[in-house]
Amino acid sequence: MNIDKPINVLFIDDDVNVRESLIGEARRKRILIRGVDNLDDGILELRSNNRIKFIILDGKGFRRRGQVKGTESSSFAIKAAQEIPRLAKELDRYLPFCFFTGFADLASDLSGADHIVIDKNEENATEKLFEHIWRTYQNSDEGRLKQQYEPLFNSIDILSNSQAEHDLITFLTEKDARQGNRLKHTARLIRPIMEAIFAKIAELDREMLPDGLQIGNQQSLSNAIWHLGGKPQWSKTNKKYDFGGKSYIPFHLWMSIDFLQKALSTVAMHDYPASISYYTLSSYGDILADLLLWFSDFMRNRA
Repeated sequence: MNIDKPINVLFIDDDVNVRESLIGEARRKRILIRGVDNLDDGILELRSNNRIKFIILDGKGFRRRGQVKGTESSSFAIKAAQEIPRLAKELDRYLPFCFFTGFADLASDLSGADHIVIDKNEENATEKLFEHIWRTYQNSDEGRLKQQYEPLFNSIDILSNSQAEHDLITFLTEKDARQGNRLKHTARLIRPIMEAIFAKIAELDREMLPDGLQIGNQQSLSNAIWHLGGKPQWSKTNKKYDFGGKSYIPFHLWMSIDFLQKALSTVAMHDYPASISYYTLSSYGDILADLLLWFSDFMRNRA
């Protein structure tokens, strides 16, 4: 995994000076911190931002928006330790956290099996915190996936699309879990990733994907693939494809993604009765991987 790429972290602490100080130090360790001063806003941030990979909590703080200095208490920490795991289950996300606090007397009360307490008054406390964040992330399912499928996630990074990254993580996780009753649902995660790729191409080059191809419905996705492939038409006379325009992708890849979007449309039909196997899903994933690798090369050649 390319650990030069930063990860995003949420820091909930009522002291703005503490937040700003840690934000500056963390940036040098490739950790981008988003700071808020209360648990309410922290929960909202976690709901709306799926880039957050870790949460840092103060030992005492504001539970509610609008609280004033002097009303912070350790009930904040207790509530946070209850709410974050509950939210993680609701969102089906891994949301690890730790306490980073100067209230050493709270350490025994705040310690838990799934989180640690770091005394920020200790020597090298921030170094310990940053190492813990990175170690936790690299040992997570997502961290291991990003190591295993690093070239694919490098392509996703080019998109700068957090939803596409989330969809790819979910697809790979569920595919490898081989849960037969979810495989059709898992297959449906591929289409939004394809749409994100084509939308990025359309944004960059209207010659490749001209105006009018609004990615987001079945016909437009089919037309986008057709344009990228050079508008191929099967000639019954010549027994081969004739091309009505410039082809931007290798013909074998066009054949694969054209098949894939048709297969996904069939699987997505609510009344489609058949199940799909792990091997079918894996073949869909292989085509998506080829598309992502081509997209990465395409963007590199444009640079």
